[in-house]
Amino acid sequence: MPRWVHLLAVTGGVLFAGIAQAQTYSCSAARPPNYTQTYSSVSNASTLLNVTVTCRRRGNGPALSINYTLTPDNGLYAIGAQNRAERAGQYINYDLYAGSCIAPWSGAGTITLPGAGRNASISQTLTYYGCVPASQPVLPAAGNYTDTVGMTLAVTNPVVTITGANPQTFNATIRVNAACAFSTFPGSVNFGTYTAFQGSANTANTSFATSCTNLTPYTLSLDATGGVVSGLNYSLLLNTTASGGTHPFGPVSGTGVPQTFYINGTMPANQAGTCSTGTCAGSQAHTLTVSY
Repeated sequence: MPRWVHLLAVTGGVLFAGIAQAQTYSCSAARPPNYTQTYSSVSNASTLLNVTVTCRRRGNGPALSINYTLTPDNGLYAIGAQNRAERAGQYINYDLYAGSCIAPWSGAGTITLPGAGRNASISQTLTYYGCVPASQPVLPAAGNYTDTVGMTLAVTNPVVTITGANPQTFNATIRVNAACAFSTFPGSVNFGTYTAFQGSANTANTSFATSCTNLTPYTLSLDATGGVVSGLNYSLLLNTTASGGTHPFGPVSGTGVPQTFYINGTMPANQAGTCSTGTCAGSQAHTLTVSY
């Protein structure tokens, strides 16, 4: 007997339920750049710097405005709120400013994350200045002065977490270059009127001033210690006073402020001179050098 087999197709479905992803909010600060500045005794020295703050939302969620502050500390060697960089127990003042070495630091802002989209990320860049004032309580010696500063990120919204290193640290290096200059140039050593075969010497002097970086050793020298003008011999000597004093052949230690010296001249007595007329005049140029 034939048998019939009836195949019954059974269909069915599997229902997959979506799992909602919880949203999270976070903010982080990038590491600030290291700050390097060369000190100037003439004017305030400044460098424009910047640092970036980034806030993120992971997952779907509503728009959120995040108020934040990014605040630097005063470094390792501060006195009160005054930042200082250090070298061998000596210090140089510097600070961080919002602008122009005058406006105070204002590392604050608001980042608004949009509601659209599954994830969101917004960054803001803050600019500021590192400044070293020309006027220092103690004149710095030449060398590199260093400090380490921490910059801390804070947010007011409790649902936002801070990620990454906090505070972020950066190095500050203030360079003080050795330098010397004439702050006052010497004038003429004017011996005045010399009468042939006079019985006494003529003396004259001129002063000048040098400004050299504190503790920088330097030497002063003339191209010659004397000469002849109109047949009259004379001698020149570098001294610390108009009447003599120490001969600053060197090295002399700079102080950062002008130091005054003298060129003292002597035209000995009993010289005839070489005038072809009743009177004559002459001059001779010399070079004064500061070496450091």
